[in-house]
Amino acid sequence: MELDAREEALAERKTVLDGREKALDERQNALDQREKALAQKEKAAVTNPTDVQGQTSGPAQMQAERDRITQQLSASAPDPSQLQAQKAQKENERQQQSQRELEEFKAERERVRQLKLTGAFMSGGAAYPAASATSPTPPPAEEATSPSPSQTPE
Repeated sequence: MELDAREEALAERKTVLDGREKALDERQNALDQREKALAQKEKAAVTNPTDVQGQTSGPAQMQAERDRITQQLSASAPDPSQLQAQKAQKENERQQQSQRELEEFKAERERVRQLKLTGAFMSGGAAYPAASATSPTPPPAEEATSPSPSQTPE
């Protein structure tokens, strides 16, 4: 029962992370397409400088523009190796969390098994033997209210 909920939560987290990863991949693809378009635009400008939106610019201006755009794009999109390292770290964290949850589940299962073996695990009774063993017993009312004979002779 608890394991199913944990597995469901883990699957939900994985789905969310997969969605984020897909979004990052899409952004990376868009960045690659923009870079290709820029390279084609540069190539067209070099072969026919008057064809690029009516602008005439020298190679120095083109290089400066390319550097500016590349810097903007690289600032907005993380490095692929950094993305891969982050992905590996997240996967490692997920595996560690799964391992912790599995160990917790095994410990809980072992505790229940021990309770069943000791007979303390009852469907209608107390599930924890420590609670019933430490419950206070009321003092006998008879001793407190009735006078007791004195042990010393008078």
